[in-house]
Amino acid sequence: DIDLMLEKQVSVITCPESNLKLASGFCPVHRLLDAGINVAIGTDGAASNNDLDMLGELRTTALLAKGVANDPTAVDAYTALRMATINGARTFGWESQIGSLEQGKDADIIAINLDQMLRFSLDQLPERIIFSEIEKKISHSWSKGENLMRDQSVNKIRAEVDPEAELIFGAIKDENMTGKIRVSIVATALDGHKTENKTVLNMVSRIQNRNSGYSELSLIHI
Repeated sequence: DIDLMLEKQVSVITCPESNLKLASGFCPVHRLLDAGINVAIGTDGAASNNDLDMLGELRTTALLAKGVANDPTAVDAYTALRMATINGARTFGWESQIGSLEQGKDADIIAINLDQMLRFSLDQLPERIIFSEIEKKISHSWSKGENLMRDQSVNKIRAEVDPEAELIFGAIKDENMTGKIRVSIVATALDGHKTENKTVLNMVSRIQNRNSGYSELSLIHI
């Protein structure tokens, strides 16, 4: 199979936490990489994973690959970072647009607060990024050069309408509400007609009952 995948230039996306939860086996990541196959990292769906945490998947991928290979040097930190970035872009044929910080590519960037990491040498940073709870230290993020989070405060979350999607969700920061979030839930039917979507209505009810700090809720049908 590996020889055939290499011949056909197949890319593989490993979803380790989903595999663990479903007991569906382990991807031989080290064997695929050694053979020259492009391997990236995914989350699978929330139903078989419970979260869509790419940083968690990155950590699990690196750890599980070492266990499967019975080799502590398998899938080192730099390899794991490439799997989560440029290899993922290469999987979709987008490596000329995203996946690495290069001139002419989209500026998709995160900033990591290193205050608590300075006792480590810089050559240890990849290991610290992967094997520590780095998500708690991300301070800023940019998408296509646009700042979406500053000092761990979300500026806005863009939601683009997929014409084939039944539901889209968008959250926009209201500057007059001291950092609270106004949530707009948009429901659209595939046939283009207005629809009363019980799933959306139930979700609004759950959010309201949760009392989780949302300052305003609106439901829009289009």
